[in-house]
Amino acid sequence: MLATAPNPLLARVAALRRPRAIRLAPPPRGGRSGFGWVIGRSRHCDLVLGEPTVSRLHAELREEKTGWVIADLGSTNGTWVNGWRVQRAELAAGDEVVLGAQRFVFGDQS
Repeated sequence: MLATAPNPLLARVAALRRPRAIRLAPPPRGGRSGFGWVIGRSRHCDLVLGEPTVSRLHAELREEKTGWVIADLGSTNGTWVNGWRVQRAELAAGDEVVLGAQRFVFGDQS
């Protein structure tokens, strides 16, 4: 059986469908609530995303004694960290966070 090279056009289409990751640096302490940063589609969120697969109140990013934590707020499409659907997860620099179809890479920009 002969192996065939992948179709370069299909590879480009697949790459276009995968959204680019946005770097998400740890925010200043507190959000509007003073406890954490709420992320979602609602204009009342601290970080507003225009992505339709993101819930109005999707997740909260907060600093705890052990470091930064992301917590799902009952979103429809879930909160994913490094490929795992989570309700709550501690974050480290370089972790991939996915909210709906929006990808983020957590950590400083340096």
